[in-house]
Amino acid sequence: MGLPAGEGLTLVFGPYALDTRAKRLLSGGTPVPLTTKAFETLEVLIRAAGQTVSKEDLLKQVWPGTFVQEDTLAQNISTIRRALGETADSPHYVVTVPREGYRFVAPVEVVNGNHVVPDLVAGETVSQPRPQSRHAWAIRPRLLSFTIGVGSGIVLAALVASWVRRPEPNRSRPATTFEVFEPEGARFSSSGGAIALSPDGRQLAFLAEDANRQDRLYLRSSDSRVSRPLPGTEDASQPFWSFDSRSIAFFSRGALRRIDVSDGEVRTISQLPSNANALAGSWSSRNVILFTLIGGGLYQVRASGGDASRVRPPGLGECEECLWPFFLPDGQHFLFTVLMRANRGIYVGTLDGTAPRRLLDSASSAVYSDGYLVYASGGALVARRFDPERGEVGADITPVADRVWFNPVTTRAAFSASNAGVLAYREPVVTRLQWISRSGNAISTGPEGLFHAFAVSLDGRVLVSQLDPLRGTYDLWLHDPDWKSATRVTFDPGSDLTPLWSEDGTRAVFARDSGANGWQLYEINVANLGVERPLLEHASLHELTPIAWMKEVLYYSTSQSGHGGAVWMVRTAEDSRTPPTIAADSSYGELSGRISPNGTSVAYTLNVSDSRVPHSTLFVRPWPGGQGQSQITADGSAPRWRADGHELFYMAPDGRLMAVAVQDGLAIGSPETLCSTNAMAETGLVGNTYDVSPDGQRFLVKVPARRPSIVMMTGWPSQADR
Repeated sequence: MGLPAGEGLTLVFGPYALDTRAKRLLSGGTPVPLTTKAFETLEVLIRAAGQTVSKEDLLKQVWPGTFVQEDTLAQNISTIRRALGETADSPHYVVTVPREGYRFVAPVEVVNGNHVVPDLVAGETVSQPRPQSRHAWAIRPRLLSFTIGVGSGIVLAALVASWVRRPEPNRSRPATTFEVFEPEGARFSSSGGAIALSPDGRQLAFLAEDANRQDRLYLRSSDSRVSRPLPGTEDASQPFWSFDSRSIAFFSRGALRRIDVSDGEVRTISQLPSNANALAGSWSSRNVILFTLIGGGLYQVRASGGDASRVRPPGLGECEECLWPFFLPDGQHFLFTVLMRANRGIYVGTLDGTAPRRLLDSASSAVYSDGYLVYASGGALVARRFDPERGEVGADITPVADRVWFNPVTTRAAFSASNAGVLAYREPVVTRLQWISRSGNAISTGPEGLFHAFAVSLDGRVLVSQLDPLRGTYDLWLHDPDWKSATRVTFDPGSDLTPLWSEDGTRAVFARDSGANGWQLYEINVANLGVERPLLEHASLHELTPIAWMKEVLYYSTSQSGHGGAVWMVRTAEDSRTPPTIAADSSYGELSGRISPNGTSVAYTLNVSDSRVPHSTLFVRPWPGGQGQSQITADGSAPRWRADGHELFYMAPDGRLMAVAVQDGLAIGSPETLCSTNAMAETGLVGNTYDVSPDGQRFLVKVPARRPSIVMMTGWPSQADR
């Protein structure tokens, strides 16, 4: 039957009330943050309480006249469940009906809009007039073609105009989202620091790879439909804008540089320390630049040029794990994130040497935008009121975007925000796992998913770390060789990453990041799903990455920022609680390396930013010690061994899969191209992108399943202020 129609109804269920007049969800009189489309989806479900609403009907009612993929609907359902404090595994209100749709299952009481409901809205009645809702139209260029009609052009022009005419926030306007797609012949970089909005909200800078997978900067102005490359920015990384929106700073070939947007002149600001890699930067209104080096902490330098000096916030030691600096409007105070477990959180610091203050316990990159602190939480992008002068954060959390791409190790979220109500972000990339032959021919393709790291067993089963968009954490799933079934393996609320099979394929180890509770290695019996045990006595404060399993498990322990650490060895026998021991020093890149099957060699990549040395150089050397480092290639990454140790594979920068013959643990042949792939480049956001079957005849590659984009949102503070 469904519930009666009407705009003045309040629909009450459990502790919640859905006010259809004011378009808001309340709990005990307190508004519950909910995006407009999520609200409309929830209203449709409640009005059909007790009945299954098909996905098709939901899409037609919530997005009338617009083509929207089911993934967008799934995002809204996830947002609703998050707002109602439930999960898909344990629903109290919205139940998924497999292969059909969704059903609202809780009892609903209908209150007529003319009746007073004092418990629902403190100090007012539902019969009092309230402002009409502001709709957040999810208009995407893939839905409105740039070239196939006047109507599409008019809508797009209106969107562009709304971007152009927003130097200051206008809270009376609705929030609008649309997409920026990859430039012709290029693909977006998968780095977390690949996008940067100018402070005035009029220009978007982003990194994209050319055919050789070389990053360069592109610029998209709000009054243009075309993204143009910026000459002189080859090998650029980590772009960020000057406070006046006239210049873009970036890192390239061992230096911090800047390019003036008006004339395209590139100038060097400061040379980085030898072999240093930068992570992020921020440019203040006082023309001071603050940036972070991997494992090196915070540095400051004048934007006009000079030598950089170390910044050590009092009370945090060397602050080697202080990341993601972002200057506040006064040019003196700045936000930054600390990953050290004892001090983990988002802080506000100052350049005058005053001790920093922790704002939130959350670990995420954060920015200040238009009166809000914006950061990632639970897989979503959220905002909280923030007074930069007093350093005070509001209690209410408002969802801004349902999903944002997030690095579970470095805690960086792929987004940027301006001071003018404009926001840009990347959603987690939907990918497929595909088996290919040595010649590149497709053998079989698995389902779509938000996949991170994965590993192939001797019999072809695939253990993959998969993102749960509802919680924003990763779980392990087991896929059979022909993709006919998938079984969830882990259920802990932490993120389960980097799985590694035992030689006999009966067990696996993986690393779990439990946030403030630290990292731990776990062993799981794959035949007895859900039964797992820790391999270490205590959780580690630093990231753990299993890299080999022979008689013992070898794992790399590093700082959260990816610098330093060592390769450790831990026993897996049930009766052994022997403390882990160091197997090798950390002077090499074992974190990105693989140990040969016979345990005598290690292949690894050194990432070097010095302009005289290619920054993805692949080596092989004896393991665990000894002399004789041998360079395989000046440009290669992601080494993998064949099970017999007689062949080593790696990925070239342009996506070619390469092989080199090996004897006695060292390369003896010249690299050979096997095939070209569409595999994504390995980064902290992407995870690993290929693995090899034991006989070396098949390769499992991770490829994009959908056209990637940068999502642009204008006027989002109007939603946060509702």
